[in-house]
Amino acid sequence: MRATGSSKAVLRQLLLISLLAALIPSAALPQQQTQMTKEERAMQLQLEKAELALEQAKSNFEKQKQRYEEMKRLKEQGIITGDELNSAREAYENAKVALKNAQISLDQTVLGFVEEATHISIVRAQKYRARDGSRRVRLVLKNTSNVKAASAAYKDVLSPQQVRSLVTIENIFVSILKDGVLVGDPYEIRIPSLRYGQQTTVEFGLQKDAENVMVRMKYLDKVDNRLIYLQKSAAEDIVSPMSLQFAQQGELGSSVLYDLELERMAETE
Repeated sequence: MRATGSSKAVLRQLLLISLLAALIPSAALPQQQTQMTKEERAMQLQLEKAELALEQAKSNFEKQKQRYEEMKRLKEQGIITGDELNSAREAYENAKVALKNAQISLDQTVLGFVEEATHISIVRAQKYRARDGSRRVRLVLKNTSNVKAASAAYKDVLSPQQVRSLVTIENIFVSILKDGVLVGDPYEIRIPSLRYGQQTTVEFGLQKDAENVMVRMKYLDKVDNRLIYLQKSAAEDIVSPMSLQFAQQGELGSSVLYDLELERMAETE
């Protein structure tokens, strides 16, 4: 997830809240009324593993720090050699790095849960003919993220409203393709933000006629491709004739035959 400096600070604060809650005796917390799914249990175990690794790293860091301070005093008294002091210093520095890595790993685990919980549904995909005769595609997108899965990362410490704010998706880039080629006009549309449960509509001109297209959505450092069939829609139920040939040649005064295709832009064929 690509987050701003302020959002990272908020996530760290929320993470501290969840870690403090983990230290509260289970009797002080309300009992869960619903059973966790297999996926939610796996997420909980992964989070507990990352938290345990952090606690172990903290414990080892404090231990190596105290040992290093003691070795410095012994060196000043001439009891140990410089090599022994250097060995203690190296162990202390390694423990400091390990602690930082454990904290990063826990942060990435929590953020990963939120990323996996985010989801955008394509509610509707319609192809229609505009008044000027051009073909257009209308997509209706909705943020249908899994709030329950996202809240599992914080052990249900956060309110539903706080969790919903975490799954707000920003900077969504949408495009449509046919056979790997961009066929939308414009080629790409940016959605600044999509809150949980929010629905938005984007429209493209269709530069190449197609019954189905690939909808590409780029957000949260990932690319989501969906192959969809385009529903036909029109303000009026009319049939439009289309020539399959751009031009035909013939003698002056003679007849020229064109192959025609009838297209009915309607919900039902």
